[in-house]
Amino acid sequence: MAKMTAEALTQEVDEESVRTVYPLNFPVLPEIPGARYIDQGFYELELEHVWKKVWLFAGHADEIPNPGDYMLFDKIGLSILLVRKPDGEVAAFHNVCRHRGSSLVTEPFGNVRRFVCPYHSWSYSLDGELKVVPNEFDFGCLEKSTRNLIPTHLYNFRGILFINGADEPQPFEEFASGVIDAFAGFPLDRFGPRGKLRIEVPCNWKAMKDNFCESYHVPTVHAQTVAKWLDPAAYHMRLLDNGHHVATTRKRDASRFGETVTPRLDTEDPIFEKHTLGIHMFPNGVTAVDPSGFGWMAIWPTDRGSCVLEATFLGHDDGSPEHAEYWQQHIAGVEQILGEDLRLMGGMQKSQEGGKFTGMLLSFRERAIYWIHEEIDRRIGDNRIGEGMRVEKVISATANAG
Repeated sequence: MAKMTAEALTQEVDEESVRTVYPLNFPVLPEIPGARYIDQGFYELELEHVWKKVWLFAGHADEIPNPGDYMLFDKIGLSILLVRKPDGEVAAFHNVCRHRGSSLVTEPFGNVRRFVCPYHSWSYSLDGELKVVPNEFDFGCLEKSTRNLIPTHLYNFRGILFINGADEPQPFEEFASGVIDAFAGFPLDRFGPRGKLRIEVPCNWKAMKDNFCESYHVPTVHAQTVAKWLDPAAYHMRLLDNGHHVATTRKRDASRFGETVTPRLDTEDPIFEKHTLGIHMFPNGVTAVDPSGFGWMAIWPTDRGSCVLEATFLGHDDGSPEHAEYWQQHIAGVEQILGEDLRLMGGMQKSQEGGKFTGMLLSFRERAIYWIHEEIDRRIGDNRIGEGMRVEKVISATANAG
């Protein structure tokens, strides 16, 4: 699905800002069963059939710039090493020694000449080859070439690294085609990491993800922040294949965080002059793309009733004190906005756990939430989901889903 032009998007945003009736060509959204947010069995189905089989954000290539630099992806039951090889490419391996299964590393970042198992000193090259086995003569049938580190699938999208734990994953270009199109014309290759943020959240991961998928809550929750620089009514959403969506929001004149110097890069796409582009990658990626910089946020489940939000901030920085101050302000401002959302999440989870949460009735502006639930069920398979837990595929059945 090709990217819309700036003129077409502007028209769609303008039309949405004055809409006062439910769209005639869009289906009524049934209630989403509330048990999907609190049921342990459903959570385990998500882990097995969604999280371990889709492409997931793992970090930025600039975080491991030199040969031997590595970072550890240790989430959702996966432990994956991403390492810069001697040839300059990045590779990904399961963080498990082929001897007796010890973790090779436990630190989130580091630099090594080889990966040496801390248990019995089996050592592997940066290419994953088993090189040294102490007392090798004691192994009667060891063929070192069959005991190399086990690779996992990795894709470098213009500096952003994605991994997939499936044996035969859907090709990244197919899975993320709409996301790739949305970034077309944006100088992503010139952006690098400028900071990180990590927040533990006491709610189901979907509740946290839902929060970023609509502008309906903005006038209430963010009246003194987001609503001052983005118009929540001027919000156009386009649903994409594989559970992704793109949301375009008209900017107001106000500054976001009171910055005086903004390290903005030029872009050939005129949509950014008056709009922010929200790119949402299934299942957990959220970002509001802007030439001045943005945070790639990812929500990671840690239990059925808890999750972690991690943000990697990407942008341009010329090394000046002004740019350093900008990123400090930017990250502090994002943390303030997240705080406005997070003060509600713990209470929401408790209410949902209380036994009277029948389910969610969504508005048209919240349709991306329903779209994500449809994709969850497609990947799990209706045959694995109990009768009262499924969602009807009403958007998928509609030709004009966007």
